[in-house]
Amino acid sequence: MAEIPEPSAAFRRGGILVLLEGRAGELRSGPEIRGWELARALAGRMPVTVAVEGATGAGYEGGIRVVPRRRAGLVREAAAHDAVLAPWVPAYLLAGLARPGTLTIADLYDPVDVEGASLGADSDRQFLESARRARAMQLRFADVILCANGPQRLALDGELAGLRGGRGDPVVLVVPFGIGADPPEAGRRPLRSAFPAIADHDPVVLWWGSIWRWMDAETAIRAAARAAERRPGLRLVITAGRPPRANAAGLGATKEARALADSLGLLDRVVFFVDDWIPYDQRHEYLLDADVGIALHRDPSEAELSVRARTMDFLWARLPCVLGEGTELGERFATAGFAREVAVGDVEGASAALVELVDDAGGARRARTAAAGLVPSYRWEVVARPLAELLEGAAGRPPGRRGGGLAAAAGAFGYYAQRARHEAAWLARGRVNPRGQAGA
Repeated sequence: MAEIPEPSAAFRRGGILVLLEGRAGELRSGPEIRGWELARALAGRMPVTVAVEGATGAGYEGGIRVVPRRRAGLVREAAAHDAVLAPWVPAYLLAGLARPGTLTIADLYDPVDVEGASLGADSDRQFLESARRARAMQLRFADVILCANGPQRLALDGELAGLRGGRGDPVVLVVPFGIGADPPEAGRRPLRSAFPAIADHDPVVLWWGSIWRWMDAETAIRAAARAAERRPGLRLVITAGRPPRANAAGLGATKEARALADSLGLLDRVVFFVDDWIPYDQRHEYLLDADVGIALHRDPSEAELSVRARTMDFLWARLPCVLGEGTELGERFATAGFAREVAVGDVEGASAALVELVDDAGGARRARTAAAGLVPSYRWEVVARPLAELLEGAAGRPPGRRGGGLAAAAGAFGYYAQRARHEAAWLARGRVNPRGQAGA
């Protein structure tokens, strides 16, 4: 691992620039949430600028400088900062910043290539090639790599051993997905008001977040149906709004989930779908209106490397939950008594766990107490501390480049050439890149 510099008294330039995916607004998915919250956590200790698409001009939000994310001028903006942080540091920035001395930080917490590969025959080979090449650019040329759990760190160690070619590794930091201040009291009960068939006293199970193809909504629906036979009145609500990032189209399975619920005679009777993406600042009202959360996956190897924002929202709202086995968070939550883990595809196990959490008031209280014990270690200011300390230590000291400007430029050229070929192929088939401009 690269040596972390000794602390320096002050930032020599503009602090850290955080590049956000998605557009400015109140509709946010996991990567945007993580970017904004890390920016807020760091802003208490250093100057922070956020670059986001759709911003109309430079301004301030909660003490953070906000600028439009536009390729024109972004190298100049980044070079005016001590560090730049992004889920995928654009390839042209990795090349353009190889000499000015701006620390480049790639937040690889979201393993999009693993998610795509888990789809098997349904995956897009060209998308996977682009995602893997973009990831390789981050590993070869970024100064710092962030991940979010132990399995991701182990996987990164293996990848880096084969990519750096003896030039030395970047600093690798584990920065878990965090949670903010406790949710405010809800002023309404949106799940009950949206669906008259759900009575005030009916227990509600909440599938929170999109139905990606690597998630297992089918087992959740079948488990809810079986649980409703044992516990009449139990309802499953699935949030199925269109993700704010339009380039996620094609990776969802909402249509199939709705068709399954309809074919089983459950639609709008036991299983209900919220068709709008829920604004970030309103999400607490939905979480607090539920009695149990559920999040299941299809592929344990994908789940092991993934960190789901929805799971952290369950913790944030102290919502007892049923989770699929095989994840670091799920194991910790279950060991603490906050969650129940079930095997992949286990309809009976998931059903029994739902009935237990709904019917055992004492068990639900114990789960919420367990959640309260977990919360302090996942606050954003706590999980961001290693990154803040690294940045403060690096302030005023340019990074020691291992890849070099020419190598980074050659890598960027190769990446963009490949992406142009793939986008031409996607357009020829009447499609768009399913995950947008990763590494753009």
